[in-house]
Amino acid sequence: MTKGKKVGLILPGGGFHGPFQAGVLKFFEEKNIKFDYVVASSIGIINAAILGAKNGNAGRLCDFWQNAYWHHFFYPAWREWLKNRRVDSFCTNKRLEEQILRVADIYNQREDLDVEISIMNLDSGRVEYVSNHAPDFKETLWAGTAIAPFYPAVFLKSRGSQYIDGGLGRNFMIQRCFEIGCDQVVLVNLIETQKTRAQTIKEFGEVRDLKGVFWRTATLVIKRVFADSAGQDKYDNEKVLKIFSPSGTYFSMLVPSNLWFRRMIDVGYEEARRVYAASSFLSRI
Repeated sequence: MTKGKKVGLILPGGGFHGPFQAGVLKFFEEKNIKFDYVVASSIGIINAAILGAKNGNAGRLCDFWQNAYWHHFFYPAWREWLKNRRVDSFCTNKRLEEQILRVADIYNQREDLDVEISIMNLDSGRVEYVSNHAPDFKETLWAGTAIAPFYPAVFLKSRGSQYIDGGLGRNFMIQRCFEIGCDQVVLVNLIETQKTRAQTIKEFGEVRDLKGVFWRTATLVIKRVFADSAGQDKYDNEKVLKIFSPSGTYFSMLVPSNLWFRRMIDVGYEEARRVYAASSFLSRI
């Protein structure tokens, strides 16, 4: 940490681009780059929870992704269907929870690291932030990863409302870091890659078939849902370092492949090393 400075880390959502953050954090750990505050949404919550566990670190986070497969994320919730006599979601997070707990006790968080996870209140439509030191952190953690129809929304008795993934409301949370007093912020972006940022429109008037219309529509929705709301947030860009993946597309974040997970860890590590060598920002932390 920079002497006298509070440094924040943002781990936003981005589906199966999540292991990119693991690779970045592995490099940070090797360089002894530490943060005072972490705010996370969606898949970033899993990474933050492992990082913040008392027995967790970037190495264990990489272990999780290296041993994660599609069935850990998409295990049918048939037992819940029979028990509840209704369908709340297609999948259950029980297999995912078991796999995470094999590498780190995410329900036993470190006292020296403040982690906040974002959740969206289905009643008010507002995004709320919950600390890893809050008594309802365990339930809140799974509310923060709940995206219909895959995982069920979570009713939090302590808050009196039903909640889902906060990344669907605000994914980058830069302003949140400054609200709680951070002086410098690092954002490890998963949605927008350098590849997708570089795309420009060369021609207009293209007539698309059904497949083309579907994929174009999905792309526009993803861009809209995970927008940074930059027009609403006001902050000093000199105090924010944004790390983007040089690989992937908007749709590769939907690929639950173990080979892809391993590749993204390597990509994240190499990109963090490149940024570290090219910028003095990280070396000052």
